[in-house]
Amino acid sequence: MRSPLPGGSFLSATFDKMETAALIAVPFDLIGLMFSGIYLNLASASPYYSWLRYISGFYYGTESISILQWDLVDNISCADAEGMPCIRTGAEVLNRFGYEDSHFWRNFTMDGNTIIVRLKGDRRLKNEFNG
Repeated sequence: MRSPLPGGSFLSATFDKMETAALIAVPFDLIGLMFSGIYLNLASASPYYSWLRYISGFYYGTESISILQWDLVDNISCADAEGMPCIRTGAEVLNRFGYEDSHFWRNFTMDGNTIIVRLKGDRRLKNEFNG
């Protein structure tokens, strides 16, 4: 069983049945996706729940991709439509969605940690199957 959750392999090796591992992984995957910034504007999230972004493995990758996309954009032309926001730079786009370009290297480190956790889970699975 593979899961987008960084510890999916670990969960697979920890539980005897695939169904149990999948059942445990679903809430973590759901919360992780919700608070990654794809489905929820993190800038408008309640402070009581906004800390959940930091336990989401998806958050770090999503923010990094957004930074790479918008960091060097210096000029966005806007139509003067009443009631529509005018975002003029890539930095304003990042700010509007609750991302900060200063987080790029932190995210890079966290993504590296995710890979390490994944490899450890794969090694545990291999040891489990090989005896």
